[in-house]
Amino acid sequence: MTPYDIARTYIGTTEGPGPADNPKILEMYATIGQDWVEHDDVAWCAAFVGHCLEQAGLRSTRKLTARSYLEWGVPVELAEAQEGDIVVFRRGSSSWQGHVGFFVAQSGQMIEVLGGKVDVAEVADAAPWTGITGKPSTFPPATHSHPTSQVTGLDAALAAKAPLASPALTGTPTAPTAVSATNTTQLATTAFVQAVVSGLISGAPGALDTLNELAAALGDDPNFATTVTNGLAGKLGAASNLADLTNAATARGNLGLGSLATQAASNVAITGGSITGISFDGGTF
Repeated sequence: MTPYDIARTYIGTTEGPGPADNPKILEMYATIGQDWVEHDDVAWCAAFVGHCLEQAGLRSTRKLTARSYLEWGVPVELAEAQEGDIVVFRRGSSSWQGHVGFFVAQSGQMIEVLGGKVDVAEVADAAPWTGITGKPSTFPPATHSHPTSQVTGLDAALAAKAPLASPALTGTPTAPTAVSATNTTQLATTAFVQAVVSGLISGAPGALDTLNELAAALGDDPNFATTVTNGLAGKLGAASNLADLTNAATARGNLGLGSLATQAASNVAITGGSITGISFDGGTF
């Protein structure tokens, strides 16, 4: 048990009724080496604190003066005070007078302590912060080496956090959307990706707005440009007017023109066969 836990077991302890003495309080005097005290009407706040410390295995000042605890322990700021810390404050007009107890809580400018006094040990003592004696003017931060397991709930809270290295996020995490054309290691949100894709297809019709549709339209030919170029290379040029035929005779034969197609208009020779409906110098034969 901590000194504060032990102190809580004495809540409600009072001096003996009338001339009688409470043996629990007399035991407190004896615990700190002050067994010469025979009656419980001697101020016992320091004896109470010292007894609780000694019972918890900690050496107390072993004195009956409250202000002896000004030299005990390490000073802390009020904002850092924890339940069970020792508080010393003024009482009376003499420099040696004071009161000592265990810190319970702060309420505004008042400090609540658990301490023994002449009439009762209870959670009822309160003193203004300005009345605390011996507090240092500055409070250098103390170093601590407590494992996280000693802080209630801290390990569980940390376990729910994603690590900085390769975090595995769950749910629907969000991030700022980068401006268009950003080319850095910044996260790309779905909004950024959608904007880039929309800019890529740039209003293409629905039948051609995916890579698969474009590939199908190109006959799934990975060398489509070469195929088209080679195909065009085998076609006649429009401006050549058939002058680029590689075999004119075969072409005439395919068209059924025969040799007549090669004769000059002023020197046509017809051999064999018959021609009707031909007009020569106005006459018909």
